[in-house]
Formats: sequence, C-alpha cells, structure tokens
Amino acid sequence: MTDLKIISLNVKRLNNVVKRQKIISFLKKEKHKLVAAILIHRNLPLTIEKVIKDKEGRYILISGFLFRESVFIGCVYGPNSEDVSFFPNLLTHVSAIASPYLVLGGDFNCVPDPRVDKSPPGGELSPKSIRLIEFCSDLEICDSWRVAHPTDRDFTFFSCHHQSFSRIDLLLSSRTVLDRMEECSIRSCPLSDYSDESLFIEYITKEWNVFMTTNKTEDVSPSLLWETAKAYLRGSIISYTTAQKKASMKEQLSLEHIIQKLEVQFKISRSKTILKKLEAARSALNQLLTKRAKAAIFFDKHKL
Repeated sequence: MTDLKIISLNVKRLNNVVKRQKIISFLKKEKHKLVAAILIHRNLPLTIEKVIKDKEGRYILISGFLFRESVFIGCVYGPNSEDVSFFPNLLTHVSAIASPYLVLGGDFNCVPDPRVDKSPPGGELSPKSIRLIEFCSDLEICDSWRVAHPTDRDFTFFSCHHQSFSRIDLLLSSRTVLDRMEECSIRSCPLSDYSDESLFIEYITKEWNVFMTTNKTEDVSPSLLWETAKAYLRGSIISYTTAQKKASMKEQLSLEHIIQKLEVQFKISRSKTILKKLEAARSALNQLLTKRAKAAIFFDKHKL
C-alpha cells in the first residue's frame, strides 16, 4: 500500500458552507489524501463497498478497497452522557465487516487512562473508559498515539469549565495498520478598517492610469488601446492576487506557529495571560480563514 496520511478533525457546524470551505482549504494546504471527517480526495483510488451510518449521527463507517487492499475506516463522535448502548452498537457494526486495515478516528468523549490522559490526572476509570478499553480489546485494536508515544503526555481538549486538559480525540488502529505506521502526532487545529475591496480598486485604478498615460497616443486606435489595456489589467490582477495569496499564507503559517507555541506553554502553566493570547491568536486565524473561504465561495459562484 502506498503512503497514506490520515487526520481526525474535531470540528463543529459542518453544515455551514464557509466552515466546509475553510476545512477544504486547510486540507489542501496540508495535502492530506484522506481524513476521518470522512472526506475523500477525488484522486484517491478508494472503491467504497459499504457505508454504515448511525441513526443518531454518532458514527459513519465505510469499507472498501484502497490500493487493492481491503480497508475499513470510521469517524466516531462519542456521546457526552453515559450511553451504555453506544459501544455495543458500534462493536456490532464494526465486527460485521472483516478487514485487516481498520482505523477508527474521532472524538470518543472519554480517555483511555485518566492517570496519563488527563491533567490534572484522574483517579479510577470511568464507566465509559472501561467500555472503551473493552471495545478495543474485543476488536484487537490499539490507541495509535499511545503506541507511538508510550510515556508522553499530551492532550486534545481543554475544558474551560473544569480547567482541565484531556485526550479524548483518538485514532484506533488494527495491528496491520500499526505495523505500517510511520508517525502519529497531536497537532493544533485552526478549525476549532480598510477593506481589501478598497485596496483592490485603488490598485487597479493606479494600474489603469499608468497604462493610459504611457499608451494613449494619437497613433493608437481606440480598439487596439482597449484590447491591449484588457491584457495589461489581466496580468496586473493576476500579479495582485498572487501576492495577496502569498501574504495570506505567510500570515496563516505565522499564526499557526504562534498558536502551537502558546498551546504548549498553556498546557504547562495554565496562565490566564497565555490563555488570552492563545484565544486572540485563534480568533485572528479564524478571521483570516473565514475571509479566504468567503472569497473562494464568491469566485466559485461567479467563475465563467
């Protein structure tokens, strides 16, 4: 099987078209071929044989063939409350389809071991954690991140109400997948005034004036001047938008680096000052991605 990267995103309100566009832009930047959302790249040679959906929308499971290998992929959103039927129902659906390559990713809303997967550390296992461990044992699947980082402590969720960290977002994999796994990491997700329009109009007006001052002469016919002007402005617009995209991507990468650094600091110190800086950086990144998503939607609707 060719190299494959899988990412699980815990993102709300995917029915919003702007939010979906932001995720698509994020995935294009990361160059992911498959994610647990479940979004599948159009060029990925995945043949889907079966799709299983939970009636309450708690999980979606797909089975099929990828690079001539049988695969089973699931996206899971575990209940916040104590639902004793959740894991048995999920187990029934997963175990019904045999595949050596099995991956279940998502927000399970419980931790495998509260002593190392929560901060401050927890005590005894909760009923949900016990059922999660039994679920993994029955399917003979493992916590991929814990296999790759047996002694590390990292977290995927911060509760403002409880002032605690936890690792509730998991990637559970079969042994066949683990044997081929190269890396498993926890990363930051950005998906948790003088307007650009005014700047653009000012730029085009300036370019138009420069062109007309240089080229509008008596020996140039109006039709030739107009056709030449259109070609000149088209090149100017391409140059402008390319520069804007580069500047936007540079700003995005800078904000993502700041967020990642602040998250590490906050997990250690829990400083309110750092938390405010983190929230400000996340807000700035969210505004940047939202603006880019709205622009992409606008141009997609109006392209010829």
